[in-house]
Amino acid sequence: MIMDEERFKEFTEEVIPQQLFHVEPKDKDDDSGGRLDETILVGLIANSPSCLKHKPLQWFLDTFLISEKNGTNR
Repeated sequence: MIMDEERFKEFTEEVIPQQLFHVEPKDKDDDSGGRLDETILVGLIANSPSCLKHKPLQWFLDTFLISEKNGTNR
């Protein structure tokens, strides 16, 4: 299903923030050993790939992932 503007707004303002709530950059995914916030975000995008028609992947990374170096974003 193609994501329209309304669904994109819900995805970026509600779904992603809810899934990343209380997740820190130091938290690791039990299965992969990778960063949990990255794993969650990649999974959400993979389940709704049409979100990429609204914004490029880099926008999602810059907007929703916390930089370990300076603690910014999200």
